[in-house]
Amino acid sequence: MTAFDRAFFIGCLLGMMTQPAPGLADSAHAVVVVASASGAHEVQAPVTSKDRAAGTDQSEAAPPSPRASQPVVWAPRTRRGAPAARMGGASRRAGSQLVVLALVPEIDEAALTLREQPSVHWHLSDDSPHAVNFTLVDPDAIDPILDVTLDGPFTAGFHAVDLAAHGGRLEVGTRYEWYVAVVPDPARRSADSVARGTILRVSEPDLESQLSRAESDRALSLLASSGIWYEAMESVQRRVQERPDDPEPRAERDALLAQVGIELED
Repeated sequence: MTAFDRAFFIGCLLGMMTQPAPGLADSAHAVVVVASASGAHEVQAPVTSKDRAAGTDQSEAAPPSPRASQPVVWAPRTRRGAPAARMGGASRRAGSQLVVLALVPEIDEAALTLREQPSVHWHLSDDSPHAVNFTLVDPDAIDPILDVTLDGPFTAGFHAVDLAAHGGRLEVGTRYEWYVAVVPDPARRSADSVARGTILRVSEPDLESQLSRAESDRALSLLASSGIWYEAMESVQRRVQERPDDPEPRAERDALLAQVGIELED
C-alpha cells in the first residue's frame, strides 16, 4: 500500500470515529478498529451531542413508570384456644335462600378495633323486607350493651351498624360478641337468620400516632398489617361508597375479604 493509499484509508477511518458502531449506542464511547502499518488496534470514539439528540446515548435513563398500587396485606393476631371470631355465616336462615354473614375474620382471637364506637359490617345474600335486630353483648354481663331493631327493607349486599349512632361503647380489653339477625316473624324468633362476630378494643398509642399522620393509603396498610380489622374494613368500604363507578376500591375491598376466607358479591 502506497503512502497515499495509507493516508486515504486512515482518513476514512478517522471520519468514522464520529459515528458509534452499530449495536453499541448504549455506551458513552463506540469502539472502532483502526488498521495501520503497525497492525490493527482499537480506539474509543466519543458519542457526540448529535448522537444524544438522536437517542443513541442511553446514559440518561427514562424515568421509571409509576408502580402499581400495592395490595393490602392482612396480618391477623391469633391466640390458640380462643373461640373463632366468625361462625360460618348464618346459623339459621329466613326462608330457603337468605343468608346473613358477619364480615369479620375467622381467627382464634376476637377481631380488633382501636375505637370506642366503631362500625361493624355484615352482608345479606338477597333483598329482604324484614327488620334486622342488632345486639352487642358483654358475655360477663347480664343485659346487652346494645339491643336495637332496624326497620326493613334491606337490599342484598353490604351493610353496617355504627355504634356511635346508637350509643354503644366499648371498653378497652373487654371481648364483646355481636349478633345481627333478620327477623321474618317477631313472634317466632327461631325462624331468624343470625350471624355472630366478636370485637375487642385495644389501646395502642404508637400505632394511633402513626395513623394520625398517615395519608389514606398508608393508614389502610398500617391498619391491615397491624391486625386492626374493623377500621381496615370501614376504610375500604368507605372508598367503595365514595367512588361507586371506580372498580379499584371494590377490588381492594374484595381482596381484603378474600384474605380472611370471605368471597361475596354486592
